[in-house]
Amino acid sequence: MRLVLVLTLVVPLAACDGVRGGVYLARAKMKHQQNQLDEAIELYRKGIELQPRSAFAYNNFGLVLRDNDQFKEAIDAYRKGIELKPDFAEAYNNLGSVLTDNGQLEEAIDAYQKAIELQPYFAEAHYNLALVLLQKGHEEEAQRELVEAAERLGYKPQTPPYH
Repeated sequence: MRLVLVLTLVVPLAACDGVRGGVYLARAKMKHQQNQLDEAIELYRKGIELQPRSAFAYNNFGLVLRDNDQFKEAIDAYRKGIELKPDFAEAYNNLGSVLTDNGQLEEAIDAYQKAIELQPYFAEAHYNLALVLLQKGHEEEAQRELVEAAERLGYKPQTPPYH
């Protein structure tokens, strides 16, 4: 009888935490869109505390941290999201972007390549990879990735006429 009573009290509380976590995360996203970054960060922290298994929450948290120039924390947030959802191509792409911002170009290349491996038609990841390859001086590889990005968006690059 006690177990039933405890479960009837605990299960609704846990569900309530999930709902409250969702409310915090929704408010955090709204504050991020309004460029109220400090408030968004605090709301994401509260939401993630209540929904610690949400890869999407960690990904969105990484976005606001990156926008607030908190690159190390953003990297950690994306990695946590990827840990929770290893096939999360968007998080790999976002990780690549913040690694690029942080000057970690080789790691960024790895992240973009993983995003593309998971989602070959991910034009943004092809484009971002091309930009990093250009920074590294790999022009031919970058050009191939730019063509891939353009094709993924439905463009057919024209071959320049040779003289």
